[in-house]
Amino acid sequence: MVTTTVGLDPPLKIELLYWPGTTFTTRREAEHALIRYLDGWYNPRRIQARLGGLSPDEYEDHYRRAQRDADR
Repeated sequence: MVTTTVGLDPPLKIELLYWPGTTFTTRREAEHALIRYLDGWYNPRRIQARLGGLSPDEYEDHYRRAQRDADR
């Protein structure tokens, strides 16, 4: 298993890239596979204590609403 840090805590594990039979013909294909992997691993719907009891999706929605309201 290879581990790399991509500004995440904990570091992002990139076993996806080394899974037997995994090949990508384009960068876009690799990006889509990584996004699907991250959505499965870093469950965006699971409630997080450090986000004030919100899921990452809910936290992002609140953040975007606050930004939009501040711009008015």
